[in-house]
Amino acid sequence: MQPPTIHYADYLQLDKILNAQQPESSKPGHQPAHDEMLFIIIHQTYELWFKQMLFETDAVLDTMRKPALNDNSAELQTMVHRLKRIAAILKVLVQQIDIIETMTPMDFLDFRDMLRPASGFQSWQFKILEAKLGLRFEQRHGKEYYTSQLRPAEIILIKEAENTASVITLLNTWLERMPFITDPYLWINYQPVAAGNQPPEFFKDYAYIYKNSLAEGEKNNSVFFDQVFFDEPINTHRQLTAKACRNALFIMLYRGYPMLELPFQLLETLLEIITSSATGGIGI
Repeated sequence: MQPPTIHYADYLQLDKILNAQQPESSKPGHQPAHDEMLFIIIHQTYELWFKQMLFETDAVLDTMRKPALNDNSAELQTMVHRLKRIAAILKVLVQQIDIIETMTPMDFLDFRDMLRPASGFQSWQFKILEAKLGLRFEQRHGKEYYTSQLRPAEIILIKEAENTASVITLLNTWLERMPFITDPYLWINYQPVAAGNQPPEFFKDYAYIYKNSLAEGEKNNSVFFDQVFFDEPINTHRQLTAKACRNALFIMLYRGYPMLELPFQLLETLLEIITSSATGGIGI
């Protein structure tokens, strides 16, 4: 039996996609606003990319939830690859602003009032993505109303994401179990720099070297250094423990070694995602 023939338009369901733009200004009683079509397509594109990023994020989370992960395995390579895809999508989302900016403020005002009370703030997919990447409820600006304009089913999905371990939470767990620092066997030949330090006291030596390299006007930086790399517990503004931060620093310092190339790519890509998601945005 021959498999059914797949047609391009059917596979992509173009009939649904291309008929999903219904400008409010084109409805009876309104003056058609030419730029509303662009506005709709831009935001529909945002939502499709959000869907893809959620798909990739869920796959990354599935891998990170495993009790053990070989830092040079195909699994980690795949995870880094998917995170890089998310970072690439975020770049596209930011670049879309150039397109929307071809619409002048006056063009926007031709139809903006017809959209009330709709707002990009109602993008529940974006809020789920934020939660899965690591934005906690208590860190949200205006948390008392950030779900006030959403439908009950959408709020449930967001709360489920907030109550599940995020990428940042699982990253902290992964960093904390890095074995290099805690395995005395690996430090047999280590020679402490600072007097009184005994192996494995790498980070105490690093702190000693760092603090002694500071100029007089930079001495206060030593306080911040200790807060990041030695102080516990985590406060509400911080999601990585001091131990996790120390291990992340170790990966950065020795990223040139083959064993740490992939872990460094993972950290670098996550940082890129966090930066891009903070600078990009949606909004009606």
